[in-house]
Parts: sequence; C-alpha cells; structure tokens
Amino acid sequence: MAGRSVTDATAAPPTAPPARSGRWRGLQLRPRDVAIAIIGALVLGAVIFLLADRDRTIRLTGETMQLSLTTLRADDFTFEMGEAVVLLPAASPARAAEARAVSGALYLQGPARADISFDPVENNLTLVFSAAEGPVPRIGEQDIPFGAPVVIGRAEMQRISVLRAAGSITLGQPARSNSTAHLVQADYSFFERVPGLGEVETLAGSLGRFDMVGFVDQHSGEPIRSDVMIDLTAATLRIWVEAGSQGAAPVLSVQRKLGALPARIGPEWRDRLLANPLFQIATTVLSLILVIGQILSVSAGPSGKEVPGPKEEAALGKRRIVRVVWSQFSRRAGPRRDRSIRDTD
Repeated sequence: MAGRSVTDATAAPPTAPPARSGRWRGLQLRPRDVAIAIIGALVLGAVIFLLADRDRTIRLTGETMQLSLTTLRADDFTFEMGEAVVLLPAASPARAAEARAVSGALYLQGPARADISFDPVENNLTLVFSAAEGPVPRIGEQDIPFGAPVVIGRAEMQRISVLRAAGSITLGQPARSNSTAHLVQADYSFFERVPGLGEVETLAGSLGRFDMVGFVDQHSGEPIRSDVMIDLTAATLRIWVEAGSQGAAPVLSVQRKLGALPARIGPEWRDRLLANPLFQIATTVLSLILVIGQILSVSAGPSGKEVPGPKEEAALGKRRIVRVVWSQFSRRAGPRRDRSIRDTD
C-alpha cells in the first residue's frame, strides 16, 4: 500500500492553469504589441492630418525691375499723382507721339492689366495699361488710352513713396537682350494655418535673377488674387507680396531664366510633416514608447511573465534536479511494484 501511494503521487501530472475560453483564447498583450498599436494609431492620425485641406499663404519679399498686375475691380489699383507725363499715340504715322502732362488720381474704371517697370538708366517709372475691352483708365480728367505709357519721374516717385495694389501678379519677364525688365531677387515663405497652433511655416526658399514668377492655384493652375506693396524710394522696385485666402492653395509658378517650362513650387507632404510642431511632439512620444518597450522586453520573458532573479533561478534549478531524479526512480520502481502486487495476490 505504501508502494501504491508513492507511485500514485509520482504519476500524478502537474496541475495546468485553466485555459482561456472563447474568442480571446491565447491573447497576450506584450509591451511590443502595445507599442506597435500606438505607433500605428499615430501614423494613421498623421496621414489623416496631412491630407486635410488647410488655408495657405505665400509671403514674398524682393526686388524687381518689372511686375504685371491684372486687376478685377476698379479700386484694386489707385493712387494720387502730382506730376506725370502720358505719351499719347500720334494722329498719323508721320507724327511723333504727343507728350502730355497729367496729374490727379488714377482710376481704372474697370478690370485692366497694368505693366509697371523701372528704368535704372532714365531713373523713372513707367505704367502701361491694357485690356481686351471696357473703359480706359483716367488720371484726373485725362483719359489714358490702352497702350499709352505713363511716365513718372524720380522726384514724383519719392513723393508717392509706396504703391499698394491687388490682383493677379507676375514678377519679371522672360530674359532677353537689351532689357532691364527682370526680377533681381526674391525670398518666399509658405505658411499654413494649423488648428490650435496658428500659422506654421512649411517651406521657404529664394528665387534667382531673371526668373519670372507668378502666383497660381495648386489645383486649377489659374492665377490667384494677391496683395502687393511697392516701395518706389529705392534704386529698384522693392516689393512685398502676400498671396492666398481662405480655402485657397497657392503655389509659385516659376519660369527659369533659360526658358524652361514653368515649374511649380509649393510645400509637399514631407515639408508639412517636418515643419509641424505636432510631428515633433509625436516623434518624442514615440521615442519614449520605444525606449520603455525595449526596457520591458529585456525584463520580461517571451510569454510576458517576469523573469526570475538569481535566487529564484537557483531554487528552480534544484527543483528540476529533484524532479529528474525522482522520475528516474519512478521508472525503476514501477515494474517491481507491479510484480509485488501480483505475488501477493
């Protein structure tokens, strides 16, 4: 009987933990899985954030010898002239153009295009107006025919000081010989309005000499309305341009000096991502999560259980040795136990 009780005790299998039932059977949340889930959620949020449309603005400062302005309203470009000269077309080809002094307020009376250029040799400013149709501009009481140059001298330029206008704007003209109507230099910056953060600069750069620059919509390619201020007191036309409005996505349309096709310059998704403060915060949080996950993976086993320390490991080793010795003894004692029972019977 003693032999039977010993055999039964040694033969009894260890008690297994209760198995999980249902759809969550075998589910174990390891630190690495949690970190991957958090990273996936942040990446998905970043993609949604980057694809969302936001208001964008371009701010450009620079110097140019020429710019073209196409207005949509009569009050988009108006200022007071104290003294200027308009070169009226001659009545016949045999006669020279008539130079007539004009003064007063410039009034366009309707949509028109104004080509504004500065001549560094003559040291004066020239305005030329054009339109497919509609009433001609007026300066004071004088009608200004389309195509007739209006010349403003240096003294009057100093008096006027600053011109302010609005419309679709193009800076410079394609480079050609014997022409001074070109861009000197310009610096641009793109800004986007991020909810909760205000305006964030997403892209900045410079434009070179002789480039021709326009402001167009990213989706349609059509010119967009811009605001411009022109400083007339310097040796060139110093300009400040701001393009963009609510719901617009302006980009720069740049034609390089050697006649290449116009290229569009604007922020891409990676520019918006790197410039966004939320991305910088997210990268910091992700770095901390990865570091913590690495620490937990070192201090936890493959099943997520705590790794025993040195003392616990030594005790487990002794138990394994006893278990092995006892199993060997059980194999040898088993047949002798069976025979003793049969002999007794």
